[in-house]
Amino acid sequence: MSSLTSLNALGGGGGSMESRDSPMSLRRKLYDVVEPNEAPTKAERLEREESQLTFSPGAWARAGLWLEKLMIVVIFLNTLAFILSTDEDIMAASPWLKAVFEVIEVGTVVLFTAEYLLRLCVIGEHDKFGGPFGLVRYMVSPFALVDLASIIPFYIDLLTPEDDLPALQFIRLLRLLRIMMTGAYGAAFRDMSKAVTKNASVLMTSGFAGVAIWLSVASLYYVTERNNPNTIWTFDEGTDPSFKLHPGNVHLNNTQLFASIPESMFFSLLNLFGEFPLVSDHSTGGRFVAVFTAIFAVAIFGIPVGILGDGFGDAITERMEQRAALKLRRHRLKAAFDRADADRSGAISKAELWDCMQSLGYEFSHEEVLVMAEEADIDGDGSIDYREFSFLLESKFKGEFRTRKEPPQSPAPGQAVGARAAVYRLLHPSGLTAARADVCSRLAPRLEGALSLLIFLNVVAFAFSTMAYARKSESIQWALQIFEWVSVGIFLLEWTGRLWTAPEERRYNQPLGRLWFALSFYSLVDLLSIVPTLVDPFIPGDQPSATFLRALRLLRLLRGTGYSKSLSRYVATLSSCMPTFQLTFAIAMVTWVFFSVLLYYAERYNPDPDMRKHYKSVPEAMWVTLLNLSGEAPLCNYQTWGRLIEAAVGLFATAFFAIPVGVLAGAFEKDFGLDDDDEEEEEGAVASQDGQGPQFMSCFGTSAVSAPPRLDTPPWRADLAALVQAQTPQGVWFERVVFSVIGLSILQAALDTVPLMEDDKGTQTVFFVIEATFVGFFTIEYLLRLAACPEFEEYRGYNVVIARCKYMMSFYSLVDLLAIVPWYLARVSTTVDQYDHTFRLIRILRLLTLDKYYPGMSLLDDVIRRASSDLSVAAFVASVTWIVFASLLYITENKNTTEDADRPEGERFADVPTALSYTLILLSGDYPLIEFTWPGRVVNFFMIICAQAIVGIPTAITIAGFQTIVQEARDAKRAALELAGTPEQRRIGPGPGLGGQGLMATGMVSKGRQVVHDLLNLRQKALSKWYAYGIGALIVLNVIAVLAESVQDFAATMPDGFFSHFETFSVAVFTLEFLGRLWCAPLCTEDRQGYTSRLGYLTSFYGVVDLITILPFYADSILDALHSPLDATDLRVFRVFRVFQLEHFIGSFTLLDDAFRRCQSNLAAFGLVALIIWVGGASLFYVFESSPALQPIDEMRESFDSVPSAMYFLAVFLGGEWGLTDFSVPGKVLCIMLVAIGIQLYAIPISVLFDAFQEVLDDEGQGDGEEGDGQEKQGLLAGARG
Repeated sequence: MSSLTSLNALGGGGGSMESRDSPMSLRRKLYDVVEPNEAPTKAERLEREESQLTFSPGAWARAGLWLEKLMIVVIFLNTLAFILSTDEDIMAASPWLKAVFEVIEVGTVVLFTAEYLLRLCVIGEHDKFGGPFGLVRYMVSPFALVDLASIIPFYIDLLTPEDDLPALQFIRLLRLLRIMMTGAYGAAFRDMSKAVTKNASVLMTSGFAGVAIWLSVASLYYVTERNNPNTIWTFDEGTDPSFKLHPGNVHLNNTQLFASIPESMFFSLLNLFGEFPLVSDHSTGGRFVAVFTAIFAVAIFGIPVGILGDGFGDAITERMEQRAALKLRRHRLKAAFDRADADRSGAISKAELWDCMQSLGYEFSHEEVLVMAEEADIDGDGSIDYREFSFLLESKFKGEFRTRKEPPQSPAPGQAVGARAAVYRLLHPSGLTAARADVCSRLAPRLEGALSLLIFLNVVAFAFSTMAYARKSESIQWALQIFEWVSVGIFLLEWTGRLWTAPEERRYNQPLGRLWFALSFYSLVDLLSIVPTLVDPFIPGDQPSATFLRALRLLRLLRGTGYSKSLSRYVATLSSCMPTFQLTFAIAMVTWVFFSVLLYYAERYNPDPDMRKHYKSVPEAMWVTLLNLSGEAPLCNYQTWGRLIEAAVGLFATAFFAIPVGVLAGAFEKDFGLDDDDEEEEEGAVASQDGQGPQFMSCFGTSAVSAPPRLDTPPWRADLAALVQAQTPQGVWFERVVFSVIGLSILQAALDTVPLMEDDKGTQTVFFVIEATFVGFFTIEYLLRLAACPEFEEYRGYNVVIARCKYMMSFYSLVDLLAIVPWYLARVSTTVDQYDHTFRLIRILRLLTLDKYYPGMSLLDDVIRRASSDLSVAAFVASVTWIVFASLLYITENKNTTEDADRPEGERFADVPTALSYTLILLSGDYPLIEFTWPGRVVNFFMIICAQAIVGIPTAITIAGFQTIVQEARDAKRAALELAGTPEQRRIGPGPGLGGQGLMATGMVSKGRQVVHDLLNLRQKALSKWYAYGIGALIVLNVIAVLAESVQDFAATMPDGFFSHFETFSVAVFTLEFLGRLWCAPLCTEDRQGYTSRLGYLTSFYGVVDLITILPFYADSILDALHSPLDATDLRVFRVFRVFQLEHFIGSFTLLDDAFRRCQSNLAAFGLVALIIWVGGASLFYVFESSPALQPIDEMRESFDSVPSAMYFLAVFLGGEWGLTDFSVPGKVLCIMLVAIGIQLYAIPISVLFDAFQEVLDDEGQGDGEEGDGQEKQGLLAGARG
């Protein structure tokens, strides 16, 4: 590109230099007004792309940008008017609003109509819409249809005023997306579509797994819940006299929510989103399905949504980062030119260019600068204007050039002599140096500690002052008031000192320096802790705002030396992602309003008054829709259209709405993950001695080489040590028995708490014998370990007596003793026997002993030590956020009398301590409580958008730490395999197997069996394609038939025997396929199908699925032939599992199996941690919540009346769905611990499996690319999948 051409590209104004020099037509000028961001020709679009750094729009295009801003304001006002107009209370209170809204509507339509007509007149300038039919092509384009839909309802309503058409002003919101997609953010939206295309195959593969799981869970719910009286939808039709029940909704009252599989699919979908609105209503069988769904199915179902959301977020973030970088380069370019243009003439001379290069720190010679000046002076006028300067820096430095750096302040702040510097040193311990170690320097840390303690006491005092006991006591109020005034006096004195010493820092050493300091963030935080108390005597009444502002003095802790640097990282991270956040936030808001309006129209006539009140207006609908888009489903009794919209919200809209929260969380996670320094420091602690990273001990035998035995070791003790440490075949079996007995003892302890079993004397006798057997076994095991412990490697340096004493005081030994000693004490002491029921639950602690084999807790310790600094800061900021929002909700909700879950909402937020547990649940992203006041809803809005990302940072750091350790172990394993010359084994996908080449080579395979094998495994080019299409269609038809047959009204309309005949034909085909695969199983290969024998096929995922699809038919037929009273009707529902037969062609669950195999050792370690949290937490909830002395609410006691029941609820809780919240005081403490720590630890196995699944998909792509005949096979698979 020549210099002149490059300069032409650098110019702005909507075209090349030649086009700007020639006069523009009026049509082209008007085009620039309506399309300021889209060049009309391909050549101009390429020029803009090449000259991004210095491009600026022309005058007409700039006018178009102002028109865009006006359109955005008008759309916002119009949408706001529409939203408010749906609220009858607002319209009744302010009748004049109707006239205002009509004026806004008419003005909006006039503006949009004029803009639409103008666009039609000038769109022919665009090369895409040129030619005779260009206008037609534009009018049917999506953007033009959106423009037309935003105005045409007005004219239809104007022509037909008698028709009651729904208001469609909300469609104009889509014009915001149109402006963003064709404007400056268009590239980001194009990247989003590319993200979908890029992940299409992954989404299809994981999506199939999600659909299969969805159908399976729905079928199981249908079987277990269709006769459950607690899941019948009942409502009072006469609650609202002004409401007339729609005739089509009369049948909805007293209907079973799980009456058919299609009906069950909606509620199953909510469960798969992690929401359990019917958590308290499920039957015993339904609870088992819910636990399976919460632990396993949610993880699998969430993979495609996670991939979609991550793809959108990554695409937008990457594009916005590029945009931010471009904006920064433009700023630096202009700053460099202004610095060089010393005389502000608009051009720089050669001498000024030399001074500019010197000031920027470039070491060019005078001659080199002169050459650069000659090259830059394209027009030859002897000076360099801005465009020429831009071209110089772009061509010479590629836009990356230095900026002036300010030299360090000298002397440093507080290092001068004088009273002000001394006070500065007293108030700023972080700036101290050894050179000024005077009295002020030594007192500074103590003063900061005293101020931090005073701040903490103020927060405690504020929380205490909100409690009813403190509010009723005049003496307490008087003492708190004195303490507050003393505190404010100290805070005011400190702030005055900081204000006085501010000029010690160079940035404030200017005429208005102290003013700028007073307006800084930290200074304003200080003032927020002072001013409310000072103005409180002059405010009449009890103002909630003053009460809240006093609580904000907690933010002063952020001034602490230990957190200021890390907090600066928070602020910098937030600033860096703000452009991306703004764009994604706008998308989220459009999505929010759009779906709120849809649900308003779908549910405003819901026959259930409890549902209808939440959708009586768009503002009301926006509150519940906000929760839906954040992943919550507090309501579930929707009508048909409402269910479809809710499904769309969960499947697609949540991915868009979660992007801004994900942007913030991702930015924080990226910047506040594990520190590199910490990783380097702890590398030696985690790595094994051979430098291969962390090692995971295998179960049932250790791979470590034992140290040499003692010289004086008797043979019996050495053999016993080998036995209990599983170093011999007998020891491996002994360890397996120990594992089994631990599991059975925990199961027995849980069942012993079930009320029906507690009241049965025979059952109690059996349980006593079983418990005595278990205690005896554990006693013998403990004595064996005690006898052999001197031979354990960690005790070989001590004599026998000391070794046994040390073992008895070890963690695992104490756990063993706690599991058996209470039983013996209960036999001899009546006092202990009174608490025997509780002591027996202590045996659950034996789960901790499994950490010796699956070191999940040890890895947790490694993660905490690695990320201790970041975790402490993140946890502290999260705690501040938690307490601030608890205070806000206390202020907004303490007088709320609306009942939520049979209890006034205000009781839950009666004071700050009581509000803490509920607020933390809300901050975790779950909303079991929704009956908030409007101020409370505003608080919750900010909690959803911003605060959840901040509170989730400790979770992100913890998971990142685990992933780092896992990756180190995986890399070490791969390195070891490479060093040994052994390739890493992997089996990916079910694809076409190699067909038993070894058997074929020996001539032991018949030709017929080989043909069948090739047909079933898609290796025959002609027949395999038709087989794949045929069997796939039959599977889909079978699934549809099962769903249709479960709908009684539809099944009654079908001819007699239709479903039976179709079932007989299908079973015949599937039986032949099953026998064929069984016959050809020896021809399969381990790396493809995962089995090489008939027994291997029968026990594989494929074989089990194929067998399940046909067994119900034969079982039903045999029972009918024998006239058996047993009913096998429910078994026929399992025919829906035939959807899993598509696994032969798609391979989703095979990929999941590969992922499981890849991470099974890590899953075992982290799964043990999750199991301990689950079982241990359930036992504690049972102890706390089943006691009438602790829990006065009958519903809560009934929900936790046994450990199995508590395990059911806790499985749902740990999935992030707190269906019950009104815990006792110790239950609230446990709830806080689970929300703060337990949920993220419980979620680590899911994260590990998700990462492994992504790695398997990456390997599949690489493996497919390496196949020699991959194109033919992939094409055949694509045809089958289509």
